Amino acid sequence: MAQPLLIQRLSTFLLLLSMLVSGAQAANAGKPVSTAPSSGQMPKSPDQRYLVGRSCLRNDDTPCAQVALAGINPASPYAKLLDAQLAAARGDLDMALRQLIPLQAETGLLPQAVASLHATLALAYAGQDNVLRAVEQRTQAEPFLDSPEEIKQNQTQLWTLLSSQTRDALVEIRGQSPDPVVQGWLDLAIAYSSIDQRSHMLEQWRMAYPDHPISEELLLSITTNQPINTNSVNIGQVALLLPLDAPEYAAAAQAVLAGFKTAHAVLGFQANIQIYPTNGTAESIVSVYQHALLDGAQFVVGPLVRGEVAALATSGQITLPTLALNQPEGNTVLPEHLLAHGMAVESEARQVAQVTRHAGLQSITVLSSNTALATRMAKAFGDEWRILDGGSLREVKLPDDAHLEEFKAQMNAQATDGIFLATDIIDARRIRTALDPATPTYATSHIYDGDASGEQNQALNAIHFIDMPWLLDPGNGEYAPYRRNADEFGKGWPQRWFALGADAYKLLPFVSGKAERGKQLLQGLSGKISLGEDGRFTREMETGQFRTEGVVPENQVP
Repeated sequence: MAQPLLIQRLSTFLLLLSMLVSGAQAANAGKPVSTAPSSGQMPKSPDQRYLVGRSCLRNDDTPCAQVALAGINPASPYAKLLDAQLAAARGDLDMALRQLIPLQAETGLLPQAVASLHATLALAYAGQDNVLRAVEQRTQAEPFLDSPEEIKQNQTQLWTLLSSQTRDALVEIRGQSPDPVVQGWLDLAIAYSSIDQRSHMLEQWRMAYPDHPISEELLLSITTNQPINTNSVNIGQVALLLPLDAPEYAAAAQAVLAGFKTAHAVLGFQANIQIYPTNGTAESIVSVYQHALLDGAQFVVGPLVRGEVAALATSGQITLPTLALNQPEGNTVLPEHLLAHGMAVESEARQVAQVTRHAGLQSITVLSSNTALATRMAKAFGDEWRILDGGSLREVKLPDDAHLEEFKAQMNAQATDGIFLATDIIDARRIRTALDPATPTYATSHIYDGDASGEQNQALNAIHFIDMPWLLDPGNGEYAPYRRNADEFGKGWPQRWFALGADAYKLLPFVSGKAERGKQLLQGLSGKISLGEDGRFTREMETGQFRTEGVVPENQVP
């Protein structure tokens, strides 16, 4: 790319220089400089010079554009337009708007200039958070665009702006434009923001706007929740650190890798992915990270093992934007360039506490197994319950099989509004017979094996739990592009690891530090993903329930 850019700069400079030399020679001869074309030289007109300047700006070559501007009469609308675009390029949006708004009344401009006028106005309005005016300018630019590729880019930029707005912001500006095309774009964005009813709302939009100029390709990408402009995000070189050399973690690593690669194929971000196997130990992870750094990595994804993440987080060696695939224990403060994504059981337990409080429960009994994982679940649930000003909370350890009857009597003797099972699937099945099925009972994803109709789960009937939408709603059409590569991994945890890998790839554009803390970023396979103030990504998962006919997403439970 550097050589063509250099040639373009040199050609433009030589052309303008030749004109200046011709003028100087004429002046030295005592003759006035003629602005009319001569037989030996055809000076460029203002519109031609403008097109040269516009081309320079498109190649991020400001000096080249400034040379072109110097050759245009300042009174020409082309000079004013190019000057305004230079102002926008250096971030002076107020000046750009002051110069561009009056130019909308100009007639006779080249179609390319009119398209650039509206596109630059759209960028300036968007930079000042005037979304409605930005959308209007994009729609006004489209009739003057030369090619389907330019129309595609324009519509993609328009949609990128709209899809980043909150539903409330979209509703607020709805109906404020008399242009039906603009209104159609706004209604499409509102339909898309209706996550729980998105498919239905998008179908209703198709019926309401059958003649909308949106491209079918873009509309298809929206209905399948995939970006359309595969060249719009240039990630660069990504180092993927996974414990492929650790036998106890290799299967999980392979599933994460498959999800990551599948998302790369589906989304099409420009990324060069280099895989760095780790052995799962804290002792070696820093050297692997440094190896990736020396190889020219621009982003790091991984590591996956919690001990590796903790060692890297405290090493003082993180200098690249890094997305860890697990969370260090406790309240470890993440260094500046490290963000943490993962499937922490603490996060799930906190969400279950929120679900139970939302359901109106005032007292809760926490039943936990005698394992470190269960202890973490119980503690996180209890901490969140107290933050939410929940009522009484009683913690009970699960008995062995020989004492189940005593345990059952104990549970029946003390009233409780609900039960939280801080257990794995084995203990959940074992203890369920000792619990009153009429008492609302809740759990994390650790009690679901991913087999929605498996007879082995009949013992868990009526239990509510949370899990990834990827597992609870496997027939969702939005997941179709991922399914083929995921089926080989069977059910349950391998599918969760696959989803983790796919979502890690989706998060790459947010890893460079530009993501807004505390804001929902995307709907992933693993849930609605947000970035917390502490640099940890959180997932809001869906709720399901075990029933006689199998596992049913909670919003489908009568």
